[in-house]
Amino acid sequence: VHPEDLPHAEAQMKKLLAGEIIQVEMRHLTKSGEIIWLEYQTRPVLDEKGRVVRLYGASTDITERKRAEHVLREQQHFTQSIIEAAPMLTYIYDITENRNIFVSPQTTEVLGYTAEEIYAMGSQLIPNLIHPDDAKRANERFLQIIESNSQEIVELEYRMLRKDGKWAWLLSRDRIFRRDSKGNATQILGVATVITERKRQEEILRESEERLRLATDSAQFGVWDWNYQTNEMRWSAQLCEIFGIEPPADSLVSLETFTKIVHPDDLPELMETSRLDRENHRHFRHEYRIHRADTGEMRWIAANEQFFYDDNDRAVRCVGVARDITHRKLAEKTLRQSEERLRLLIESAADYAIFTMTLDGTINYWNTGAEKVFGWTEQEAVGQKSAIIFTPEDRAADAHEQEMKTALANGRAPDERFHLRKDGSRFYASGVLTVLTDKNGQVQGFVKIARDMTEAVKSQKTQRDKEMLQKLVGAQEDERKRIARDLHDELGQQLTGLRLKLEHLRNISKQKEVSRRIDEIQEIARSIDEGVDFIAWELRPAVLDDVGLLAALEKYVKEWSQFA
Repeated sequence: VHPEDLPHAEAQMKKLLAGEIIQVEMRHLTKSGEIIWLEYQTRPVLDEKGRVVRLYGASTDITERKRAEHVLREQQHFTQSIIEAAPMLTYIYDITENRNIFVSPQTTEVLGYTAEEIYAMGSQLIPNLIHPDDAKRANERFLQIIESNSQEIVELEYRMLRKDGKWAWLLSRDRIFRRDSKGNATQILGVATVITERKRQEEILRESEERLRLATDSAQFGVWDWNYQTNEMRWSAQLCEIFGIEPPADSLVSLETFTKIVHPDDLPELMETSRLDRENHRHFRHEYRIHRADTGEMRWIAANEQFFYDDNDRAVRCVGVARDITHRKLAEKTLRQSEERLRLLIESAADYAIFTMTLDGTINYWNTGAEKVFGWTEQEAVGQKSAIIFTPEDRAADAHEQEMKTALANGRAPDERFHLRKDGSRFYASGVLTVLTDKNGQVQGFVKIARDMTEAVKSQKTQRDKEMLQKLVGAQEDERKRIARDLHDELGQQLTGLRLKLEHLRNISKQKEVSRRIDEIQEIARSIDEGVDFIAWELRPAVLDDVGLLAALEKYVKEWSQFA
Protein backbone atom coordinates (compact mmCIF):
# COMPACT_ATOMS: atom_id res chain seq x y z
CA VAL A 1 0.00 0.00 0.00
CA HIS A 2 1.24 3.49 -0.85
CA PRO A 3 2.59 5.07 2.38
CA GLU A 4 0.24 8.06 2.02
CA ASP A 5 -2.78 5.72 1.78
CA LEU A 6 -1.75 3.39 4.62
CA PRO A 7 -3.74 5.18 7.39
CA HIS A 8 -6.81 5.10 5.15
CA ALA A 9 -6.28 1.37 4.48
CA GLU A 10 -5.98 0.65 8.21
CA ALA A 11 -9.19 2.58 8.90
CA GLN A 12 -11.05 0.59 6.25
CA MET A 13 -9.74 -2.69 7.70
CA LYS A 14 -11.13 -1.71 11.10
CA LYS A 15 -14.52 -1.16 9.47
CA LEU A 16 -14.34 -4.62 7.89
CA LEU A 17 -13.46 -6.23 11.22
CA ALA A 18 -16.40 -4.37 12.72
CA GLY A 19 -18.69 -6.08 10.18
CA GLU A 20 -19.07 -3.22 7.68
CA ILE A 21 -19.01 -3.58 3.88
CA ILE A 22 -16.50 -1.26 2.22
CA GLN A 23 -15.73 0.13 -1.22
CA VAL A 24 -12.49 2.02 -1.35
CA GLU A 25 -9.88 3.29 -3.80
CA MET A 26 -6.21 3.37 -2.88
CA ARG A 27 -2.75 3.38 -4.36
CA HIS A 28 -0.26 0.50 -4.35
CA LEU A 29 3.41 0.14 -5.19
CA THR A 30 4.30 -2.66 -7.60
CA LYS A 31 7.53 -4.65 -7.38
CA SER A 32 9.08 -2.35 -9.98
CA GLY A 33 8.12 0.74 -7.97
CA GLU A 34 5.24 1.75 -10.25
CA ILE A 35 2.19 3.32 -8.59
CA ILE A 36 -1.16 1.70 -9.47
CA TRP A 37 -4.70 2.42 -8.32
CA LEU A 38 -7.04 -0.39 -7.14
CA GLU A 39 -10.70 -0.22 -6.25
CA TYR A 40 -11.79 -2.71 -3.55
CA GLN A 41 -15.28 -3.98 -2.88
CA THR A 42 -15.12 -6.15 0.24
CA ARG A 43 -17.63 -7.65 2.62
CA PRO A 44 -17.06 -9.62 5.83
CA VAL A 45 -18.56 -13.05 6.59
CA LEU A 46 -19.78 -13.49 10.15
CA ASP A 47 -20.24 -16.66 12.16
CA GLU A 48 -23.25 -17.39 14.32
CA LYS A 49 -21.79 -15.25 17.10
CA GLY A 50 -21.35 -12.25 14.83
CA ARG A 51 -17.59 -12.56 14.66
CA VAL A 52 -15.77 -11.94 11.40
CA VAL A 53 -14.33 -15.25 10.20
CA ARG A 54 -13.34 -14.43 6.63
CA LEU A 55 -13.52 -11.68 4.01
CA TYR A 56 -14.84 -11.85 0.46
CA GLY A 57 -13.89 -9.17 -2.00
CA ALA A 58 -12.98 -8.13 -5.51
CA SER A 59 -10.43 -5.59 -6.66
CA THR A 60 -10.40 -3.72 -9.95
CA ASP A 61 -7.41 -2.00 -11.50
CA ILE A 62 -8.52 1.62 -12.07
CA THR A 63 -5.05 2.97 -12.81
CA GLU A 64 -5.93 3.89 -16.38
CA ARG A 65 -9.08 5.63 -15.28
CA LYS A 66 -7.18 7.59 -12.64
CA ARG A 67 -4.49 8.48 -15.15
CA ALA A 68 -7.11 9.57 -17.68
CA GLU A 69 -8.77 11.69 -15.01
CA HIS A 70 -5.41 13.18 -14.11
CA VAL A 71 -4.53 13.86 -17.76
CA LEU A 72 -7.99 15.30 -18.35
CA ARG A 73 -7.65 17.62 -15.37
CA GLU A 74 -4.26 18.80 -16.56
CA GLN A 75 -5.51 19.36 -20.09
CA GLN A 76 -8.57 21.21 -18.86
CA HIS A 77 -6.27 23.53 -16.93
CA PHE A 78 -4.08 23.89 -19.98
CA THR A 79 -7.06 24.67 -22.23
CA GLN A 80 -8.44 27.19 -19.77
CA SER A 81 -5.10 28.98 -19.68
CA ILE A 82 -5.11 29.28 -23.48
CA ILE A 83 -8.67 30.61 -23.51
CA GLU A 84 -7.86 33.22 -20.88
CA ALA A 85 -4.76 34.35 -22.74
CA ALA A 86 -6.26 34.41 -26.22
CA PRO A 87 -9.87 33.31 -26.11
CA MET A 88 -10.60 33.83 -29.80
CA LEU A 89 -9.55 35.40 -33.04
CA THR A 90 -11.83 37.77 -34.98
CA TYR A 91 -11.98 38.27 -38.72
CA ILE A 92 -14.01 39.96 -41.49
CA TYR A 93 -14.27 38.25 -44.83
CA ASP A 94 -15.20 40.27 -47.94
CA ILE A 95 -17.34 38.17 -50.26
CA THR A 96 -16.90 40.36 -53.32
CA GLU A 97 -13.09 40.51 -52.96
CA ASN A 98 -12.93 36.89 -51.81
CA ARG A 99 -10.40 37.63 -49.06
CA ASN A 100 -10.04 38.55 -45.41
CA ILE A 101 -9.93 42.29 -44.88
CA PHE A 102 -9.42 42.06 -41.10
CA VAL A 103 -7.87 39.59 -38.68
CA SER A 104 -7.25 40.12 -34.96
CA PRO A 105 -3.75 39.91 -33.42
CA GLN A 106 -4.59 36.50 -31.88
CA THR A 107 -4.33 35.09 -35.42
CA THR A 108 -0.55 35.19 -35.18
CA GLU A 109 -0.61 33.27 -31.91
CA VAL A 110 -3.14 30.73 -33.18
CA LEU A 111 -1.87 30.10 -36.74
CA GLY A 112 1.62 31.56 -36.65
CA TYR A 113 0.97 33.94 -39.55
CA THR A 114 1.06 37.70 -39.22
CA ALA A 115 -1.94 39.72 -40.34
CA GLU A 116 -0.01 40.86 -43.40
CA GLU A 117 0.70 37.26 -44.42
CA ILE A 118 -2.99 36.42 -44.06
CA TYR A 119 -3.99 39.42 -46.26
CA ALA A 120 -1.38 38.49 -48.83
CA MET A 121 -2.87 35.00 -49.27
CA GLY A 122 -6.10 36.61 -50.50
CA SER A 123 -8.51 34.09 -52.07
CA GLN A 124 -6.01 31.23 -51.58
CA LEU A 125 -6.26 31.32 -47.80
CA ILE A 126 -8.98 28.67 -47.52
CA PRO A 127 -7.69 26.38 -50.32
CA ASN A 128 -4.14 26.52 -48.88
CA LEU A 129 -4.78 26.24 -45.14
CA ILE A 130 -8.01 24.29 -44.54
CA HIS A 131 -7.72 20.54 -44.02
CA PRO A 132 -8.75 18.59 -47.15
CA ASP A 133 -11.25 16.54 -45.14
CA ASP A 134 -12.96 19.76 -43.97
CA ALA A 135 -12.99 21.66 -47.27
CA LYS A 136 -16.34 20.32 -48.50
CA ARG A 137 -18.12 21.08 -45.23
CA ALA A 138 -16.53 24.55 -45.13
CA ASN A 139 -17.83 25.32 -48.61
CA GLU A 140 -21.34 24.14 -47.67
CA ARG A 141 -21.31 26.32 -44.55
CA PHE A 142 -20.12 29.31 -46.64
CA LEU A 143 -23.11 28.98 -48.95
CA GLN A 144 -25.39 28.57 -45.92
CA ILE A 145 -24.05 31.82 -44.43
CA ILE A 146 -24.66 33.76 -47.65
CA GLU A 147 -28.26 32.54 -47.80
CA SER A 148 -28.93 33.14 -44.10
CA ASN A 149 -30.54 36.18 -42.55
CA SER A 150 -28.48 38.73 -40.68
CA GLN A 151 -29.41 37.32 -37.26
CA GLU A 152 -28.59 33.71 -37.96
CA ILE A 153 -25.27 32.36 -36.72
CA VAL A 154 -23.65 29.43 -38.50
CA GLU A 155 -21.10 27.31 -36.69
CA LEU A 156 -18.38 25.12 -38.14
CA GLU A 157 -15.56 23.07 -36.71
CA TYR A 158 -12.58 22.64 -38.99
CA ARG A 159 -8.82 22.36 -39.09
CA MET A 160 -6.41 25.00 -40.32
CA LEU A 161 -2.77 24.45 -41.17
CA ARG A 162 -0.48 26.48 -38.97
CA LYS A 163 2.68 28.08 -40.26
CA ASP A 164 4.72 25.46 -38.35
CA GLY A 165 2.98 22.69 -40.28
CA LYS A 166 0.67 21.60 -37.45
CA TRP A 167 -3.09 21.49 -37.59
CA ALA A 168 -5.21 23.70 -35.35
CA TRP A 169 -8.83 22.95 -34.65
CA LEU A 170 -11.10 26.01 -34.79
CA LEU A 171 -14.74 26.58 -33.96
CA SER A 172 -16.06 29.51 -35.99
CA ARG A 173 -19.31 31.33 -35.44
CA ASP A 174 -20.18 33.40 -38.53
CA ARG A 175 -22.96 35.75 -39.52
CA ILE A 176 -23.70 38.33 -42.23
CA PHE A 177 -21.92 41.56 -41.40
CA ARG A 178 -22.88 43.78 -44.38
CA ARG A 179 -25.21 43.75 -47.34
CA ASP A 180 -25.34 45.93 -50.45
CA SER A 181 -28.24 48.09 -51.52
CA LYS A 182 -29.93 45.10 -53.07
CA GLY A 183 -29.70 43.11 -49.85
CA ASN A 184 -26.98 40.80 -51.03
CA ALA A 185 -24.43 39.74 -48.46
CA THR A 186 -21.09 41.43 -49.01
CA GLN A 187 -19.15 40.75 -45.79
CA ILE A 188 -19.06 38.07 -43.15
CA LEU A 189 -18.10 38.65 -39.50
CA GLY A 190 -16.70 35.71 -37.65
CA VAL A 191 -15.04 34.73 -34.45
CA ALA A 192 -13.01 31.57 -34.16
CA THR A 193 -12.07 29.81 -30.96
CA VAL A 194 -9.16 27.44 -30.81
CA ILE A 195 -10.61 24.03 -29.90
CA THR A 196 -7.50 21.95 -30.47
CA GLU A 197 -7.33 21.02 -26.80
CA ARG A 198 -11.02 20.30 -26.66
CA LYS A 199 -10.71 17.96 -29.61
CA ARG A 200 -7.77 16.27 -27.99
CA GLN A 201 -9.72 15.90 -24.76
CA GLU A 202 -12.64 14.45 -26.65
CA GLU A 203 -10.31 11.93 -28.23
CA ILE A 204 -8.86 11.10 -24.82
CA LEU A 205 -12.37 10.81 -23.44
CA ARG A 206 -13.40 8.53 -26.28
CA GLU A 207 -10.35 6.38 -25.66
CA SER A 208 -11.05 6.42 -21.92
CA GLU A 209 -14.69 5.49 -22.48
CA GLU A 210 -13.56 2.69 -24.77
CA ARG A 211 -11.14 1.45 -22.13
CA LEU A 212 -13.92 1.69 -19.53
CA ARG A 213 -16.26 -0.20 -21.85
CA LEU A 214 -13.67 -2.92 -22.40
CA ALA A 215 -13.00 -3.05 -18.65
CA THR A 216 -16.67 -3.31 -17.73
CA ASP A 217 -17.25 -5.90 -20.46
CA SER A 218 -14.32 -8.02 -19.32
CA ALA A 219 -15.30 -7.66 -15.66
CA GLN A 220 -18.98 -8.18 -16.58
CA PHE A 221 -20.00 -4.86 -15.05
CA GLY A 222 -23.07 -3.05 -16.30
CA VAL A 223 -23.41 0.73 -15.98
CA TRP A 224 -26.49 2.96 -15.73
CA ASP A 225 -27.02 6.72 -15.57
CA TRP A 226 -30.33 7.96 -14.17
CA ASN A 227 -31.26 11.62 -14.69
CA TYR A 228 -33.82 12.47 -12.02
CA GLN A 229 -34.77 15.76 -13.71
CA THR A 230 -35.77 14.12 -17.00
CA ASN A 231 -36.41 10.67 -15.44
CA GLU A 232 -34.33 9.14 -18.21
CA MET A 233 -32.35 6.04 -17.36
CA ARG A 234 -29.57 4.98 -19.73
CA TRP A 235 -28.19 1.45 -19.58
CA SER A 236 -24.97 0.12 -21.05
CA ALA A 237 -25.13 -2.87 -23.39
CA GLN A 238 -23.47 -5.02 -20.73
CA LEU A 239 -26.16 -4.12 -18.19
CA CYS A 240 -28.87 -5.01 -20.70
CA GLU A 241 -27.14 -8.36 -21.23
CA ILE A 242 -27.07 -9.03 -17.46
CA PHE A 243 -30.82 -8.34 -17.16
CA GLY A 244 -31.68 -10.22 -20.35
CA ILE A 245 -33.12 -7.34 -22.41
CA GLU A 246 -32.32 -6.19 -25.93
CA PRO A 247 -30.17 -3.01 -25.79
CA PRO A 248 -32.30 -0.06 -27.02
CA ALA A 249 -30.86 2.10 -29.80
CA ASP A 250 -31.02 5.18 -27.55
CA SER A 251 -29.85 3.21 -24.43
CA LEU A 252 -33.00 4.36 -22.58
CA VAL A 253 -34.64 1.83 -20.24
CA SER A 254 -37.70 2.71 -18.20
CA LEU A 255 -37.94 2.30 -14.43
CA GLU A 256 -41.03 0.16 -14.99
CA THR A 257 -38.96 -2.30 -17.05
CA PHE A 258 -36.41 -2.51 -14.24
CA THR A 259 -38.98 -3.07 -11.48
CA LYS A 260 -40.65 -5.86 -13.45
CA ILE A 261 -37.36 -7.74 -13.67
CA VAL A 262 -36.44 -7.44 -9.97
CA HIS A 263 -37.63 -10.33 -7.76
CA PRO A 264 -40.90 -9.22 -6.12
CA ASP A 265 -39.66 -10.26 -2.66
CA ASP A 266 -36.59 -8.01 -2.99
CA LEU A 267 -38.12 -4.99 -4.75
CA PRO A 268 -39.64 -3.15 -1.72
CA GLU A 269 -36.43 -3.31 0.31
CA LEU A 270 -34.33 -2.37 -2.73
CA MET A 271 -36.38 0.75 -3.52
CA GLU A 272 -36.62 1.81 0.13
CA THR A 273 -32.88 1.37 0.70
CA SER A 274 -32.12 3.39 -2.41
CA ARG A 275 -34.45 6.17 -1.27
CA LEU A 276 -32.93 6.35 2.21
CA ASP A 277 -29.38 6.35 0.87
CA ARG A 278 -30.27 9.09 -1.58
CA GLU A 279 -31.88 11.24 1.10
CA ASN A 280 -29.01 10.69 3.55
CA HIS A 281 -26.23 11.17 0.97
CA ARG A 282 -24.99 7.62 1.43
CA HIS A 283 -23.31 5.43 -1.12
CA PHE A 284 -25.83 2.79 -2.12
CA ARG A 285 -24.78 -0.88 -2.05
CA HIS A 286 -27.23 -3.72 -2.32
CA GLU A 287 -27.60 -7.32 -3.43
CA TYR A 288 -30.87 -8.52 -4.86
CA ARG A 289 -32.39 -11.13 -7.14
CA ILE A 290 -33.84 -10.73 -10.62
CA HIS A 291 -35.68 -12.88 -13.13
CA ARG A 292 -34.00 -12.37 -16.49
CA ALA A 293 -36.40 -10.79 -18.95
CA ASP A 294 -35.55 -13.25 -21.74
CA THR A 295 -35.36 -16.61 -19.91
CA GLY A 296 -36.97 -15.96 -16.52
CA GLU A 297 -33.88 -17.47 -14.87
CA MET A 298 -33.25 -16.17 -11.37
CA ARG A 299 -29.90 -14.40 -10.94
CA TRP A 300 -28.19 -12.53 -8.10
CA ILE A 301 -27.11 -8.92 -8.70
CA ALA A 302 -24.68 -6.71 -6.73
CA ALA A 303 -25.26 -2.98 -7.31
CA ASN A 304 -23.46 0.21 -6.29
CA GLU A 305 -24.88 3.72 -6.81
CA GLN A 306 -23.49 7.22 -6.45
CA PHE A 307 -25.87 10.17 -6.13
CA PHE A 308 -25.21 13.73 -7.34
CA TYR A 309 -26.91 16.84 -5.94
CA ASP A 310 -27.54 20.42 -7.07
CA ASP A 311 -26.92 23.59 -5.06
CA ASN A 312 -30.27 23.12 -3.34
CA ASP A 313 -29.22 19.67 -2.10
CA ARG A 314 -31.66 17.92 -4.42
CA ALA A 315 -30.60 14.67 -6.06
CA VAL A 316 -30.34 15.30 -9.79
CA ARG A 317 -28.48 12.23 -11.01
CA CYS A 318 -27.59 8.68 -10.10
CA VAL A 319 -24.76 6.70 -11.66
CA GLY A 320 -24.23 3.07 -10.78
CA VAL A 321 -22.73 -0.26 -11.71
CA ALA A 322 -24.13 -3.77 -11.38
CA ARG A 323 -22.75 -7.20 -11.89
CA ASP A 324 -24.02 -10.75 -11.83
CA ILE A 325 -22.86 -12.50 -8.64
CA THR A 326 -24.92 -15.68 -9.05
CA HIS A 327 -21.84 -17.90 -9.20
CA ARG A 328 -20.51 -16.32 -6.01
CA LYS A 329 -23.86 -16.81 -4.26
CA LEU A 330 -24.00 -20.45 -5.35
CA ALA A 331 -20.43 -20.93 -4.14
CA GLU A 332 -21.32 -19.35 -0.79
CA LYS A 333 -24.37 -21.61 -0.51
CA THR A 334 -22.28 -24.68 -1.37
CA LEU A 335 -19.67 -23.62 1.17
CA ARG A 336 -22.31 -23.14 3.86
CA GLN A 337 -23.80 -26.55 3.09
CA SER A 338 -20.36 -28.15 3.13
CA GLU A 339 -19.51 -26.48 6.44
CA GLU A 340 -22.87 -27.58 7.87
CA ARG A 341 -22.29 -31.17 6.74
CA LEU A 342 -18.82 -31.09 8.27
CA ARG A 343 -20.22 -29.65 11.49
CA LEU A 344 -22.92 -32.34 11.67
CA LEU A 345 -20.35 -35.02 10.90
CA ILE A 346 -18.05 -33.81 13.66
CA GLU A 347 -20.88 -33.37 16.16
CA SER A 348 -22.25 -36.85 15.35
CA ALA A 349 -18.90 -38.45 16.17
CA ALA A 350 -19.85 -38.58 19.85
CA ASP A 351 -17.28 -41.30 20.68
CA TYR A 352 -14.43 -39.19 19.35
CA ALA A 353 -13.06 -36.06 20.98
CA ILE A 354 -12.32 -33.51 18.23
CA PHE A 355 -11.00 -30.07 19.06
CA THR A 356 -8.78 -27.42 17.46
CA MET A 357 -6.09 -25.19 18.92
CA THR A 358 -4.16 -22.09 17.95
CA LEU A 359 -0.40 -22.22 17.49
CA ASP A 360 0.13 -21.45 21.18
CA GLY A 361 -2.11 -24.36 22.24
CA THR A 362 -5.25 -22.36 23.08
CA ILE A 363 -8.43 -24.37 22.42
CA ASN A 364 -10.79 -22.60 19.98
CA TYR A 365 -13.19 -25.42 19.03
CA TRP A 366 -14.58 -28.27 21.16
CA ASN A 367 -17.11 -30.80 19.80
CA THR A 368 -19.72 -32.77 21.73
CA GLY A 369 -17.51 -35.84 21.58
CA ALA A 370 -14.81 -33.91 23.45
CA GLU A 371 -17.39 -32.96 26.08
CA LYS A 372 -18.30 -36.63 26.50
CA VAL A 373 -14.71 -37.91 26.61
CA PHE A 374 -13.06 -35.20 28.74
CA GLY A 375 -16.03 -33.87 30.73
CA TRP A 376 -15.52 -30.14 30.02
CA THR A 377 -18.27 -28.30 28.14
CA GLU A 378 -17.46 -26.19 25.09
CA GLN A 379 -17.89 -22.97 27.10
CA GLU A 380 -15.47 -24.27 29.74
CA ALA A 381 -12.85 -25.60 27.32
CA VAL A 382 -12.65 -22.87 24.66
CA GLY A 383 -9.98 -20.35 25.62
CA GLN A 384 -8.14 -22.83 27.88
CA LYS A 385 -4.73 -24.28 27.10
CA SER A 386 -4.64 -27.88 25.89
CA ALA A 387 -2.51 -28.78 28.94
CA ILE A 388 -5.73 -29.11 30.99
CA ILE A 389 -6.28 -32.63 29.62
CA PHE A 390 -2.76 -33.85 30.45
CA THR A 391 -1.81 -35.58 33.70
CA PRO A 392 0.32 -33.62 36.23
CA GLU A 393 3.43 -35.65 35.43
CA ASP A 394 2.99 -35.09 31.68
CA ARG A 395 2.44 -31.37 32.24
CA ALA A 396 5.61 -31.24 34.33
CA ALA A 397 7.47 -32.91 31.44
CA ASP A 398 5.94 -30.40 28.93
CA ALA A 399 4.40 -33.32 27.03
CA HIS A 400 1.78 -31.02 25.48
CA GLU A 401 4.48 -28.66 24.15
CA GLN A 402 6.52 -31.55 22.78
CA GLU A 403 3.45 -32.96 21.08
CA MET A 404 2.91 -29.67 19.18
CA LYS A 405 6.59 -29.50 18.21
CA THR A 406 6.42 -33.04 16.82
CA ALA A 407 3.30 -32.16 14.81
CA LEU A 408 4.98 -29.03 13.41
CA ALA A 409 8.02 -31.04 12.40
CA ASN A 410 6.25 -34.12 10.99
CA GLY A 411 2.76 -32.87 10.22
CA ARG A 412 1.26 -35.13 12.90
CA ALA A 413 2.02 -36.48 16.36
CA PRO A 414 0.56 -39.72 17.79
CA ASP A 415 -1.10 -39.45 21.20
CA GLU A 416 -1.13 -42.72 23.16
CA ARG A 417 -1.23 -41.90 26.87
CA PHE A 418 -3.35 -41.45 29.98
CA HIS A 419 -5.33 -38.19 30.08
CA LEU A 420 -7.35 -36.36 32.72
CA ARG A 421 -11.08 -35.79 32.84
CA LYS A 422 -12.65 -32.74 34.43
CA ASP A 423 -13.43 -34.78 37.56
CA GLY A 424 -9.75 -35.74 37.91
CA SER A 425 -10.18 -39.36 36.83
CA ARG A 426 -7.70 -40.83 34.41
CA PHE A 427 -8.38 -42.77 31.25
CA TYR A 428 -6.27 -44.15 28.45
CA ALA A 429 -6.69 -42.27 25.16
CA SER A 430 -5.54 -43.07 21.65
CA GLY A 431 -5.39 -40.25 19.13
CA VAL A 432 -3.37 -37.99 16.89
CA LEU A 433 -2.51 -34.28 16.72
CA THR A 434 -2.41 -32.86 13.18
CA VAL A 435 -1.47 -29.40 11.88
CA LEU A 436 -4.09 -27.18 10.22
CA THR A 437 -2.89 -25.23 7.16
CA ASP A 438 -4.42 -22.57 4.92
CA LYS A 439 -4.58 -22.69 1.11
CA ASN A 440 -0.99 -21.43 0.94
CA GLY A 441 0.30 -24.19 3.20
CA GLN A 442 0.85 -21.88 6.16
CA VAL A 443 0.22 -23.55 9.55
CA GLN A 444 -2.72 -21.91 11.30
CA GLY A 445 -3.13 -24.25 14.28
CA PHE A 446 -3.76 -27.88 15.28
CA VAL A 447 -6.60 -30.38 15.39
CA LYS A 448 -6.65 -33.32 17.81
CA ILE A 449 -8.78 -36.43 17.45
CA ALA A 450 -8.79 -38.79 20.43
CA ARG A 451 -10.83 -41.74 21.73
CA ASP A 452 -11.26 -43.24 25.19
CA MET A 453 -9.56 -46.65 24.95
CA THR A 454 -9.86 -47.61 28.63
CA GLU A 455 -12.33 -50.47 28.04
CA ALA A 456 -10.34 -51.67 25.06
CA VAL A 457 -7.16 -51.71 27.16
CA LYS A 458 -8.97 -53.65 29.90
CA SER A 459 -10.27 -56.12 27.32
CA GLN A 460 -6.80 -56.56 25.89
CA LYS A 461 -5.40 -57.17 29.39
CA THR A 462 -8.11 -59.76 30.09
CA GLN A 463 -7.31 -61.48 26.82
CA ARG A 464 -3.60 -61.46 27.61
CA ASP A 465 -4.31 -62.91 31.10
CA LYS A 466 -6.47 -65.60 29.56
CA GLU A 467 -3.79 -66.50 27.06
CA MET A 468 -1.20 -66.60 29.85
CA LEU A 469 -3.45 -68.87 31.94
CA GLN A 470 -3.93 -71.14 28.97
CA LYS A 471 -0.19 -71.34 28.55
CA LEU A 472 0.29 -72.08 32.26
CA VAL A 473 -2.40 -74.79 32.21
CA GLY A 474 -0.83 -76.24 29.10
CA ALA A 475 2.60 -76.29 30.74
CA GLN A 476 1.08 -77.88 33.85
CA GLU A 477 -0.63 -80.51 31.77
CA ASP A 478 2.57 -81.26 29.91
CA GLU A 479 4.43 -81.64 33.21
CA ARG A 480 1.71 -83.95 34.64
CA LYS A 481 1.91 -86.03 31.49
CA ARG A 482 5.70 -86.31 31.79
CA ILE A 483 5.57 -87.29 35.47
CA ALA A 484 2.76 -89.82 34.80
CA ARG A 485 4.76 -91.46 32.06
CA ASP A 486 7.90 -91.51 34.21
CA LEU A 487 5.98 -93.18 37.08
CA HIS A 488 4.27 -95.62 34.76
CA ASP A 489 7.17 -96.47 32.52
CA GLU A 490 10.19 -96.40 34.86
CA LEU A 491 9.03 -96.85 38.46
CA GLY A 492 6.22 -99.22 37.46
CA GLN A 493 8.58 -101.42 35.47
CA GLN A 494 11.11 -101.48 38.33
CA LEU A 495 8.40 -102.54 40.80
CA THR A 496 7.23 -105.26 38.39
CA GLY A 497 10.83 -106.50 38.12
CA LEU A 498 11.14 -106.45 41.91
CA ARG A 499 7.96 -108.53 42.29
CA LEU A 500 9.21 -111.05 39.74
CA LYS A 501 12.50 -111.45 41.56
CA LEU A 502 10.71 -111.87 44.89
CA GLU A 503 8.51 -114.54 43.29
CA HIS A 504 11.62 -116.31 42.04
CA LEU A 505 13.22 -116.17 45.52
CA ARG A 506 10.08 -117.59 47.10
CA ASN A 507 10.07 -120.49 44.69
CA ILE A 508 13.63 -121.44 45.49
CA SER A 509 13.34 -120.84 49.19
CA LYS A 510 13.07 -123.96 51.41
CA GLN A 511 12.40 -122.18 54.65
CA LYS A 512 8.85 -121.34 55.52
CA GLU A 513 9.76 -118.27 57.55
CA VAL A 514 11.67 -116.80 54.60
CA SER A 515 8.81 -117.60 52.22
CA ARG A 516 6.39 -115.94 54.56
CA ARG A 517 8.57 -112.85 54.71
CA ILE A 518 8.89 -112.86 50.92
CA ASP A 519 5.10 -112.98 50.59
CA GLU A 520 4.81 -109.96 52.87
CA ILE A 521 7.35 -108.05 50.78
CA GLN A 522 5.53 -109.07 47.57
CA GLU A 523 2.28 -107.79 49.01
CA ILE A 524 3.96 -104.47 49.89
CA ALA A 525 5.49 -104.29 46.40
CA ARG A 526 2.15 -105.07 44.79
CA SER A 527 0.47 -102.36 46.88
CA ILE A 528 3.19 -99.88 45.95
CA ASP A 529 2.86 -100.82 42.25
CA GLU A 530 -0.91 -100.29 42.30
CA GLY A 531 -0.45 -97.00 44.15
CA VAL A 532 2.06 -95.76 41.60
CA ASP A 533 -0.16 -96.88 38.77
CA PHE A 534 -3.13 -95.04 40.31
CA ILE A 535 -1.11 -91.86 40.83
CA ALA A 536 0.09 -92.00 37.19
CA TRP A 537 -3.48 -92.57 36.05
CA GLU A 538 -4.70 -89.55 38.04
CA LEU A 539 -1.92 -87.35 36.64
CA ARG A 540 -2.51 -88.42 33.01
CA PRO A 541 -4.52 -91.57 32.20
CA ALA A 542 -2.64 -93.46 29.52
CA VAL A 543 -5.95 -94.46 28.00
CA LEU A 544 -6.52 -90.74 27.24
CA ASP A 545 -3.66 -90.85 24.76
CA ASP A 546 -4.52 -94.36 23.55
CA VAL A 547 -8.28 -94.20 22.85
CA GLY A 548 -9.20 -90.52 23.23
CA LEU A 549 -11.21 -88.40 25.64
CA LEU A 550 -14.66 -90.01 25.15
CA ALA A 551 -13.50 -93.65 25.61
CA ALA A 552 -11.31 -92.66 28.52
CA LEU A 553 -14.27 -90.99 30.27
CA GLU A 554 -16.43 -94.10 29.76
CA LYS A 555 -13.72 -96.31 31.24
CA TYR A 556 -13.20 -93.84 34.10
CA VAL A 557 -16.91 -93.90 34.98
CA LYS A 558 -17.12 -97.70 34.90
CA GLU A 559 -14.13 -98.13 37.15
CA TRP A 560 -15.28 -95.62 39.74
CA SER A 561 -18.85 -96.91 39.67
CA GLN A 562 -17.54 -100.06 41.34
CA PHE A 563 -16.80 -98.00 44.45
CA ALA A 564 -20.30 -96.49 44.56
